[in-house]
Amino acid sequence: MRDAGPFDGIVGFSQGSGMAAILMALMQAAHTQNSDHSDADLQALIKELADCPLPKFAMLFAGFYPELPQFDALVSGSKECKINVPTLHMVGKTDAIVPMERGQQLATQAFVDARLLVHEGGHFVPGNAAWRKQYQEFIDGLDLQH
Repeated sequence: MRDAGPFDGIVGFSQGSGMAAILMALMQAAHTQNSDHSDADLQALIKELADCPLPKFAMLFAGFYPELPQFDALVSGSKECKINVPTLHMVGKTDAIVPMERGQQLATQAFVDARLLVHEGGHFVPGNAAWRKQYQEFIDGLDLQH
């Protein structure tokens, strides 16, 4: 992140969405008052990301809430602890790998004002024109100038 960034956005699919959420939670903790944690490994990761700016947005497809106590420590509690990055979450109604409820949990419990979209299919990124238009509208609605 430090060597190749900064990045405007992060896109994740499945486990990549969970990892993106962990990364953004760590980055946010490095820039807020939410950086005082007793776990030494967590503190080291937060310190390592202190000079990396948060992305301006994230698009997370077929993601899930990481069931890790360290992640819970970063995003649970008050609204100020949740990840404050504009996000688009896409979940599939018939996803047999990551059930829709787990994707909804990521959006509602880890992020502030997440935008959640549900498609009729399974574990994939919908790519037809109607869905691509929704992705474009999400990006067009962001302030990427700062």
